[in-house]
Amino acid sequence: MGLRFTRQQRVRRKQDFDRLFKAGSRARGTLLNLWLYRHSLVAGRLQKPKLAIMISRKTAPSSVVRNRWKRKIREAFRCHPDRIGSGCEILVQVKSGQKVPVFKDVEKELLTLIENARQRS
Repeated sequence: MGLRFTRQQRVRRKQDFDRLFKAGSRARGTLLNLWLYRHSLVAGRLQKPKLAIMISRKTAPSSVVRNRWKRKIREAFRCHPDRIGSGCEILVQVKSGQKVPVFKDVEKELLTLIENARQRS
């Protein structure tokens, strides 16, 4: 993966979100909730991992804070493609009432939740 967060790395379609909520395995942490759906082989090869981030205005009224959360989550996703694996779609929801933590806390929680959700699927 490069340094950019491209369209191929995003969950974008409604049917993908529906599949994540219905068939994906869920993991809950102190900062984040996570849904993970693992694809099987598509046309003989695995897809690249995809990410979607949900953070509401109720959680963080300021767009500056919401974007800071998103940047940290995307960076943690981008830095660890080997730990995430191919063929995964991941939806991350920031829990309400959380202040923006340092990057290491977000990274640690995201990787822990991915491992927990992978064990459940």
